[in-house]
Formats: sequence, structure tokens, C-alpha cells
Amino acid sequence: MKQPTISRLAGLLLIIVFFLSACHSQEDAAAPSEDGETGSNFIFEQIPLDKEEFRKIIGWKSTEEVIVQAGGVEGDSLYSFNILTGDFDLFYEVDSFILASRIVMEEEKVIIQLVKDANSSLIVVNFKGDVLQELEIQSSGFVDINVNAQNPSLAFISYYEGENNTAVYNWNMTTNEYTEVESASLEPQWYSENLYLFIDNGEDFSLENGELYMGDIRSDEILLLDSYASDFYLHEDSFIKFTPSDFNEQEIMLTYQYPFLVDAGFMVVPKVTMNERIIFPYLTQAVRDSAIYGIFAQEAVSLEEEAGKFMFSEIDFENGKLNEIVEVPENAPILISENGKYCLFGWSYEMLIDIENQQLYEMLSL
Repeated sequence: MKQPTISRLAGLLLIIVFFLSACHSQEDAAAPSEDGETGSNFIFEQIPLDKEEFRKIIGWKSTEEVIVQAGGVEGDSLYSFNILTGDFDLFYEVDSFILASRIVMEEEKVIIQLVKDANSSLIVVNFKGDVLQELEIQSSGFVDINVNAQNPSLAFISYYEGENNTAVYNWNMTTNEYTEVESASLEPQWYSENLYLFIDNGEDFSLENGELYMGDIRSDEILLLDSYASDFYLHEDSFIKFTPSDFNEQEIMLTYQYPFLVDAGFMVVPKVTMNERIIFPYLTQAVRDSAIYGIFAQEAVSLEEEAGKFMFSEIDFENGKLNEIVEVPENAPILISENGKYCLFGWSYEMLIDIENQQLYEMLSL
């Protein structure tokens, strides 16, 4: 990684500046010094790409590695990047543009959507860059991909067909066959090898009203589980249901079930909306029965009127509170590493949260 050479005195002053900045304001993300030191115990490296080349970080490849998508006018490429050592290795490139992507860490592969001209396809690539499977699809728009954790050869692929029609399919990546899935949602979530969950909000644009259903890919049957559910978060057998508060229109309620369908706690958090539509909290969990983290507003906010203030926090359902960790610049997605130490943040996962040291870092050089 190339960085400008500076004197020891300048380096010391730079570290002091970053330290003071972190003390006085958590709004500005920290950046590393020449040797990677940030003023905390955490040492990391930045991605050696210009901002014009950087597309996004797709997700975690291992506890210390991420997969980076880069590109230009001629196509896109995938790199493996170690956040601690700075190792940056190309393993796949193509003369198409990568639109959607999903890493399957246990299988050491990544599913990507390629778009070129009017053609679109899904391909499966291993971490060596070998193409394992390819499926042509009828959408050049963004495709949602949800991999079955119990059987990683299965994945839901969902996209819009036309303006308002949605298409949801179950793709078997071993046989390269796909079947239609019964779902009122564009984002059904696998619960087990054969069962899945989805929300039907009907015609309610605000997303305040909804029903929770369970589907079975073997029989194509669906079952109503809950007639009062706006949305949900699911990881392993941790389930969190989102509903508007019955007592305060500026709050939403989080109902925690662990295991699924067994209530284990609840709490309320400030409501976030945009154009009178609820924006549900971004949540993440490393492994089963571990801490659950999220991005939460410090007070209720309508994003079309103001940016709001947001914190990365750990959810404490036992005491009904949020344990704040670090302030973040906006409401954006998060993805925690499997060891629970670090968390990607941002619309392109361009920032990194060091959970133990409660710091937010830029993954690209400014």
C-alpha cells in the first residue's frame, strides 16, 4: 500500500490530531498513520485503490479478510483484502459489471450478478476465481440473493419483472434448476433447509401493517404465523419482530424471540421514516447466541427533513436498553465479522467499526 513518507515528528503530530479528533467528535472516522497505528490497540490497513476504482466491499471472506469489488469502464474485478496485513490479491475479473453479490463463506464461494448490455446472469465463483455455475436471468436490474444456511446449494433469487410484478425463485446451484416460490415479499428469508419466512404488507406503503408467513418449498404451502408484524430480522434461530409502538407514534417495538416463536424480551427504539415510510433498523449478529448489534437513531427522525443522528449499539433485551458503542455518520447497513470483533458499515461497506475499541475507520485513503 502506498502512502506518503512523513517525518517522525509529522507522524507524531498526525497521531495526536486523530486522537484529539476522536475524543472531541465521533462524527469523523479515524484514519491510520504511516505504520497503521490509529491511536488504539487496533492496527489495520487501508484498501490500495483510488476512489474511482472502488465499487464496494462485498462482505467478509474470513475473520480478517474481505472481498473488494473494483472496476472501470471495461468491467469489474474481485480482490481478497486482509484488513490487518494489507494483502490485496486479485482472484476474478470479467468484462461485465457486477451488480449484486453474496458471499458463502463456509463454501468458499461468491454468487455474483453480471450485467453486460441487455444480458444478465448469475454465476458462482470460488475464492480461486473458478466459475462453478452460471444461470441466465431475465432481469438487468438488481437481484436480491438469499442463501440457505442449512443447504448452501440453494438460494432465493428475487427481482422485479416489469414495473410492479415481483419474481421469486429457488435456485439449486448444483443442478442449475430453479422453481418459483410463493412469497408476497421480494426478500423471503430461509429459516431452515425447507422452510422460509416472509412479510406481506399488502397495500400499506407506510409498512406499519403486515403479516408474517412461513412457507415450505416441498409443498408450496404457506402458513400465517403472526397477523401483526411489520418486518423482521432473522439469523440462525434469533428472530426480532418490528412493529409500531401502541403507545408512542415516534417509536417502534422490537420483540425478541430465541429460539424462534419463543418470546425472550422486547424494547422500543426511536422510529426512522422517509416520506412517511418506516425505515427499519439495520441489525447484524456474528454467530448463534451472540450479541446482536444495530444502527439506531438517537431520536425519532424523518430523513427527508433532516439527516438525524445515529449510533452503532449493542441490543440488551434483558434490560430493555441499547449499549451505545460509537456514533456513525448516517443510517446505513452493517455486517459483522464471524469473530465478532469488527463490523463493516456504509452503503458500500466502506467503513470499519472496531467494536472493542469503539472506533470507526475509513477503509479507503481520503
